[in-house]
Amino acid sequence: MLKHILVPLDGSPQAEAALGPAKVLAQRFDAELLLVRSVFDSEPPEPIDHPTRFTAAPDAQSYLDGIAAYLQSEGIVARTSLLPMEPAEGIADEASFSKVDLIVMATHQRRGWNALLHPSITWQVFRQDTAPILACMCADTRDPSTVLPRFMTDPKAPILVPLDGSLDAEVVLPLAQELARAFGNPLLLVRAAEQPYIAASAMGYPTLVAEASKWSQEEAESYLKRKQLELASTGLAVNIACALAPAALFIEEAAQEHHAGLIALASHGRGWLGQLMLGSVAKSVLKRVELPILLERRHAVEAISQQPPAEQPQEAEPATQ
Repeated sequence: MLKHILVPLDGSPQAEAALGPAKVLAQRFDAELLLVRSVFDSEPPEPIDHPTRFTAAPDAQSYLDGIAAYLQSEGIVARTSLLPMEPAEGIADEASFSKVDLIVMATHQRRGWNALLHPSITWQVFRQDTAPILACMCADTRDPSTVLPRFMTDPKAPILVPLDGSLDAEVVLPLAQELARAFGNPLLLVRAAEQPYIAASAMGYPTLVAEASKWSQEEAESYLKRKQLELASTGLAVNIACALAPAALFIEEAAQEHHAGLIALASHGRGWLGQLMLGSVAKSVLKRVELPILLERRHAVEAISQQPPAEQPQEAEPATQ
């Protein structure tokens, strides 16, 4: 259950795009909003073409107080916190200290080398082992705080959940289920059955490659059908989709084809060198898809696998006479 939601702001209308969905979530779940702003912003806010009702505040604290007062006038409990550190570090620290259940923030898209050299605040926060993040795209509007993701306004828009057959990828399912129940959306479970690497493909054995690919897709479909039955038994509408394709590309295509309103996925949140060498489905989707994305770290299996093995009781030595 969502009870404490953190909203990072930087004094710009672009960041205020997070206020709309955060406000609705607070109302729907009877949650408290925690508004935070770093006093050491690593980058100044982008130029303001049309200031909002809040951006004219003389200082950071007055800015946050003005938004908190507006939210409280709407019946929402809101408090503020100035962060005496860099944005990503401060957001992660406050999220941990306040034990928040969700971070709602707006993303600023960058592409190419600019994205590599200047990773988004969203991804920096996510890498620091925080609460789940609902990342919403910035909207070009005169009042960004009124803009809502489509899954909140259209109950037919599915919440798309990419899975890979592992337990740790399923950690995002409980929160996705909560949102689906709260807003009446169906769930769309998708899995990309990537073609297995087989040395025979380079040796001219296409039949073997085709059989392996068929098995991969059948296994992926079987897994999705099991999860579909499991989740549908809780009263949710659940659909599935599977294809033999690269994961990030298939997620993007499935989101477009099914008119998804939200993508909810789990990720390890690797550092920038890991992204360069190994790639990341979550980061690729975050950059490519113009939809709100719910990100949750893969904790479940990792936490278990990192625990030291239990000590085995030693056998008693035979008594000597």
